[in-house]
Amino acid sequence: MKVQNILQAIQEGQFSDAELRNINQVLVARLKASRKVANVVAKASLEVGMEVVVNHPKLAGRTFELVEIKRTKASVRARGAMFGGYNVPLSIVVPA
Repeated sequence: MKVQNILQAIQEGQFSDAELRNINQVLVARLKASRKVANVVAKASLEVGMEVVVNHPKLAGRTFELVEIKRTKASVRARGAMFGGYNVPLSIVVPA
């Protein structure tokens, strides 16, 4: 079954409330699993103290030092700075 068929069936009301809840649970579980895998991969490629780039328009063109790796976020600060910094999602942090 294709995505368009599923979406059309949902919009037309061909599923009961219990079936829709079940579909939602499956989708949420799949999204959480893929995010968890992405975070594990990011953690494996990063180490505290390394130089990183943050893929975000606000921080474009700047390099940072990785200060701390948390469960889903990383703490970064500008090279040479003692104070300040940002907590950013692991998914947008890449080695420089």
